[in-house]
Amino acid sequence: MKIFRSAAVLVALALLFSSQTSWAKKKKPPKPNLVPYQPSGWSDKIVITNQPNAAEHNALDSAALLPTDTLYIDWAVLNDSNVNVNASFSSKLYIDNVLKATFTSPPPILAHNYQRLLNWNMGSLSVGQHTIGIQLDSGNVVVESNQSDNVYTKTITISAGLPNLTPYQPPGWSDKIVVTNQPNVTQGSATDSASLEPTDSLYLSFAINNVSNVGINLPYNVALYIDNVLSSSNFFTTGPTAANGWWYWPNQSIGSLGAGQHTIGIQADSVNIIAESNEGDNSYTKTIAIASGAVVLETINQFIFAAQGGTISLPGGSSATFAPNTFTSDNNVTVSLVGLDEATRNGFLDTTGIFEADAPAEQVLKIDTGALPPQ
Repeated sequence: MKIFRSAAVLVALALLFSSQTSWAKKKKPPKPNLVPYQPSGWSDKIVITNQPNAAEHNALDSAALLPTDTLYIDWAVLNDSNVNVNASFSSKLYIDNVLKATFTSPPPILAHNYQRLLNWNMGSLSVGQHTIGIQLDSGNVVVESNQSDNVYTKTITISAGLPNLTPYQPPGWSDKIVVTNQPNVTQGSATDSASLEPTDSLYLSFAINNVSNVGINLPYNVALYIDNVLSSSNFFTTGPTAANGWWYWPNQSIGSLGAGQHTIGIQADSVNIIAESNEGDNSYTKTIAIASGAVVLETINQFIFAAQGGTISLPGGSSATFAPNTFTSDNNVTVSLVGLDEATRNGFLDTTGIFEADAPAEQVLKIDTGALPPQ
């Protein structure tokens, strides 16, 4: 009888201890849980950009990253629990498994809330793949329900980039396209001719620069346009183009052009052999003026009329106006004709006998009124 009573007491004590232990387990306080987090509007838990343009609800990885880019990192930490985090803690940033920086998160982080770091300058990286990692609460200050989900790592690629071909004005040149009436352009000296005549043989010189940190191994062409009409697309490079290197084509003969204004244009890589970072800056156009040249008057009567005060027509639709009939003491009328060259003046002297050339270097004629018929 005593044996049964003792057994019953032991069973009762065991049940009591078990219930107290379960009750104690159920009463343990909940713990927070820190995890890397991707907020709404972000492309990842870690975002890498080449511009400091991230915002709380807008952080997108840059499509292309170059070795010349300054890189910016954005990341966030979420308290994925029902309790607040009331202590500050540190988090570490690793680049290629090497500690780059340590950040402190101040309290509190409320339950189911997050903190974020935006647009932190992490410098630049070399060409190739790189790992970017964050470790939350690296000092284990916060007692968490799960210590194994505090780390996140992503891999980014730094590309070599693309070249960029654009017309170029080398040092010592007057423009990106230089037009001369003599084949006198060199690599370090190219100046547009001051005046161009219809009888001039014209020469073009131009240059193309690779404005990038990437070399080009393939040849590329340059197309030439005169008055918006393709003249030639057969100007080619003859070797590799270095990063930030340039080619030039001096003294390319284009023959002569008529009097008036003309456009001269070039387009680098006109057949799109080279993939570029900017296809919109391959062209350049300039306008040149060809002087009227020699003026051929219809009849000497035009001068007779003009000496009394009038206008004569010149080729190309222009005209020249004579001063009214107010003669000086030597009975000369002085007229300035733009575009009338010395040879033409001398021709008038030889054929009419009534013209006197003023200073040969000036485009000026004197009409001897004494030789004119009576009016």
